[in-house]
Amino acid sequence: MGEYKRVEITEEAAEVLPGLKEQHGELIFHQSGGCCDGSSPM
Repeated sequence: MGEYKRVEITEEAAEVLPGLKEQHGELIFHQSGGCCDGSSPM
């Protein structure tokens, strides 16, 4: 059975994340499931 990865990230994105966390605090990533799905607050 192969290894299951819940999240994959590019090297470039991994380099940007620490600065975003420092500037904004904890982060959440949301993948929209439809046209209005991303409009509700997280």
